[in-house]
Amino acid sequence: IAALLIKWICAQSQERRKIVFLVPKVPLVAQQCTFLREQTPLRISGYTGDMGVDAWGLAKWQNEIFEADVVVMTGIRTLVDNLVISLNHNQPKSSRISLHTHIGGSTG
Repeated sequence: IAALLIKWICAQSQERRKIVFLVPKVPLVAQQCTFLREQTPLRISGYTGDMGVDAWGLAKWQNEIFEADVVVMTGIRTLVDNLVISLNHNQPKSSRISLHTHIGGSTG
């Protein structure tokens, strides 16, 4: 469902959008990045706290995500705050980021 929603969001505008896809566990970052790369033509980047991202500044974030359409990450608050600031810096409201989360659970 996440891949369909992400495709739909990107198809709604001719402007390039950034999508932040939050997952609850570090292994899900790699899993979702792989899946989205296989299912969409979008440019996917993945980030976790163990990459030292909490210490990254605005310039580093802008360099890291400039080419990405979808950023998959764990829900680390500082990481999210820096990313939102980076993505929305000097952007008109119509091109602000969309924030979506993946909430896992057992089915059985």
